[in-house]
Amino acid sequence: MKDLSRSRWPWVLLVAFLAGGLVAAAVSDGGPGTTAERARAISESIKCPTCQGQSVADSAAPSARAIRTEVARRLEAGKTDDQIRDYIAGIYGEESLLTPPRNGVAGLIWFLPVAVLVAALGGLIAVFRRWRVPGDVEVSDEDRVLVEQARRRPGTESAASGSGGRNA
Repeated sequence: MKDLSRSRWPWVLLVAFLAGGLVAAAVSDGGPGTTAERARAISESIKCPTCQGQSVADSAAPSARAIRTEVARRLEAGKTDDQIRDYIAGIYGEESLLTPPRNGVAGLIWFLPVAVLVAALGGLIAVFRRWRVPGDVEVSDEDRVLVEQARRRPGTESAASGSGGRNA
């Protein structure tokens, strides 16, 4: 039973490590603190309506400057980040947001990677459990006789004894 408990420690440590990583990833650091940092973070999550593949924060287009100004104005008015994103999405459409919504079909983008990770870990656990050697295996007298016969065969002595002092 002592050997069985030792074999479980790596699994316990692996689960603890993964759980700690998931918790650390889920817990945010409080996000941006100042108004300028919040405005930058919101602007990075909004796609420029005239540029291809750029956020409002990275674009120099007039429409991007206008959106950045509107974001700053709404932040000064005390609006939350989500309220500002919803306002922009109401004007330019949901596709203007660079982060997909967390509900509906688009919510699968958030759920599928986690589901695949859990399924992969479950598969690994199942495979490793199958590979485990049962502890109740006993060596029979027939097995011992077969091992002794194999040791006495010519040509197997060097393999069984390793280098056997040949490297002197």
